[in-house]
Amino acid sequence: MTDINLIGKGQPTLGGKFIENAAEVNINPEIKTIEIKNNGTPQGGIYATNSEIEKVTVTIKLFDFSAELLAIALSGEAFAVASASVIDEALIAKNAVAPTSKMIDISQTVTVTHNAGTRADSTAYAVGDWIFDGTHLYQATVAGTSAGTPPTFQTDGTDTVDGAVTWADKGVFAAVKDVDFVASAAGIRSIVGGGIPVNAPIKVSYTSYASGKIEVGSLVAEPMPFIFDGYNKATNEPMRAEFYRVDFTSDAGVPLITEEYGDLTLTGTVLLDSSKPLSASQFGYVESGGLAVL
Repeated sequence: MTDINLIGKGQPTLGGKFIENAAEVNINPEIKTIEIKNNGTPQGGIYATNSEIEKVTVTIKLFDFSAELLAIALSGEAFAVASASVIDEALIAKNAVAPTSKMIDISQTVTVTHNAGTRADSTAYAVGDWIFDGTHLYQATVAGTSAGTPPTFQTDGTDTVDGAVTWADKGVFAAVKDVDFVASAAGIRSIVGGGIPVNAPIKVSYTSYASGKIEVGSLVAEPMPFIFDGYNKATNEPMRAEFYRVDFTSDAGVPLITEEYGDLTLTGTVLLDSSKPLSASQFGYVESGGLAVL
C-alpha cells in the first residue's frame, strides 16, 4: 500500500438517524500545548513543551433537513402535527399577522366571523369591550353600566352614549377573504380599510396543515453515537468512522430566509465512553481501506 489522495463520499448516521446527503463531514482534534521558554542560554527559544488533546469535534454540513435534525439544532423536541378541522378559534384582529394555534392549509376554506357579544341592559362594561348590533361593531371607550333600555346606535362613525357607557362605532363588520382579511400558513391578517377593525375579537375556522413542529429550547439533545459509512472516491476504497458519544449543537443556527439553498451545520464534541476498553480509544476511530501503515 502507498500514500493516497482523499475525496471522501458517504453517509453519516447520527443517533440512529440516517443523513442521506451531507455536504461536508469533518473530524477535528484540537491540541492544547503548554510551553516553557528557554531562559538559561542566549539562544532563547523553547525549552520544553507538553501537548494534549483538548477535544475532538465532528462537524456536519447538510442541505437536507429533517425534524430530528432541526430539533438538535434548535435544542428542542420534534412533534408530528396531524391535519385537523379547527372551529371558531378565538383571535384578536391585527393589521400584522394574528397567529393561529395551528398552521393553516390555505388550499382549504378559511372563514372569519366576529366574536363580539350582544349588548345587554344594566350591564357593567369595561373600556375595550366589544358588542355587535347585527351590522356594526362597537367598542367601549368609557367604562360604566349600560342603560336599562337599548340606545339608538350611531352608524356614521360617531359615539353612542348608553347609560354610563360610551360606544365608538367601528363600522360595518365584513369578513371576505382577500378583501377584508388575508389567510396565510401563519395566521390571519386584517386588510387596512377592510371590514375587520384592528383589535376586534374574531373567530377563525380552518383546516390545519399536516406538519412537523419543533418546540424550540424545550429539550437539549443527549450525547449520541455518530457513524460514517463511506468511501474514498480517489481510490475507490471503503472508509468508515465511528464515535461513540457525541454532544451535538447547531454551529450557525437555522436559516429561515436565504438567497441560495439553506444549509445547517451541526458541531459535536466527542465525549469519552468509559464502557469501551482502555486498550483502544474510548472516543472512536477512523478507518480507510488502502491506507498504508508503516
